[in-house]
Amino acid sequence: MTHSTAPKYGPTLIGALGLLSTVAPLATDMYLPGFPLVSGDLQTSQASVQLTLSLFMLGMGGGQLFWGPASDMLGRRRPLLVAGLLFVVSSLFATMSPSIVWLCIWRFLQGFSGCAGVVIGRAIARDVSRGVQLARLFGFIGIVNGLAPVLAPVAGGLLIPHIGWRGVLWVLTGVAVLMLFASAFVLGESLPATGRVSGGVRELGSTLRTVARDRSFIGFTLMQVFAFGVLFTWISSSSVVLQLVYGLDERQFSFCMAVFAVGTLLAGVLNTRLVRRVGMWRMLTTAVVFEAICAIALFVVVASPVAMKDAAAASSAPALWTLLVLVSLAGAPFPVIIANSTALGLGRQRRGAGIASALMGASQYALAAAVTPMVTITGRVSLDTVVTVMLVCALVSGASALLCTKESRALPHD
Repeated sequence: MTHSTAPKYGPTLIGALGLLSTVAPLATDMYLPGFPLVSGDLQTSQASVQLTLSLFMLGMGGGQLFWGPASDMLGRRRPLLVAGLLFVVSSLFATMSPSIVWLCIWRFLQGFSGCAGVVIGRAIARDVSRGVQLARLFGFIGIVNGLAPVLAPVAGGLLIPHIGWRGVLWVLTGVAVLMLFASAFVLGESLPATGRVSGGVRELGSTLRTVARDRSFIGFTLMQVFAFGVLFTWISSSSVVLQLVYGLDERQFSFCMAVFAVGTLLAGVLNTRLVRRVGMWRMLTTAVVFEAICAIALFVVVASPVAMKDAAAASSAPALWTLLVLVSLAGAPFPVIIANSTALGLGRQRRGAGIASALMGASQYALAAAVTPMVTITGRVSLDTVVTVMLVCALVSGASALLCTKESRALPHD
């Protein structure tokens, strides 16, 4: 494929965009099990180590607001290559950080540069596909988006005892190299000069206002953002809940997270097979309603005195399996929701797909940053606060469908 040739819809494109979308969850979650080792090796506090994650998330959110608009102005390829090179460099130096200060700096740059693959990848998908084909493409990417955050901490937990936290960062450096390779040799330029925002900052601002005033786009964005909140709330607190509340060891925890991943995988595959026949809007609304019902059931089960007694004592396997089944069902719709809401939302943006993609992505990370203090509002992570936050996110995701107009429910084929 030549550098000037737009990428074609097919397995190669799906694989390349899937790779770009794994950057965030891998770099976020893989080294989480190594936090105690980081604290000891760099002789710093756990709070300082936690700051490396917060700064990474800040870079991921803010970076999307930079790279998305830049790709609308300059085309997709050049910003993606620059960001990919910066991601490789920051990942390499993060592995050799001599202190927590340098690790914080390099982790922020990792997030700022690595997010380009996510935000520009969505814009590329919008450039090269339309209609149901676009929904199917986002469906495949959605499977990766759903599985990676679940499997990344499991992989980290398996790798860190053998290669340490720096070894995990070396693995991420290898992923960064693959991302740069895919950007340079697989993904060509998908946005012709005629489709770019050429009026400078003024036109960029005008495009941003147009996107932000689109009621239906806001609805689709909120649907996926709060569905991500359901998923991220469980992922970010699962280690505490399963290991401290239920007393599971690392191997049992990994098995439970694998069970959670199965539901996400099956839902994503089901979406790619049914969306052409059922339609994007129907798949989307079915998923958010199903998510809300499961979140309500989860809340009721956890709030019941018998369930809470079993959970606190960790003395009954059925209570644990009940939790796992309901949590898995509540999280499973995420690939369906993100695939169809992204396709319908970005499908409305003929110009400014990069800006629209950036707003979607940055909103997700803003909510992710807010989830942790919400879950620990009582001073600690507890099962009842976790399921309460999941329930609120699920209900807001479902209610956001009311913002979408009847005309926006059919993605244009232009």
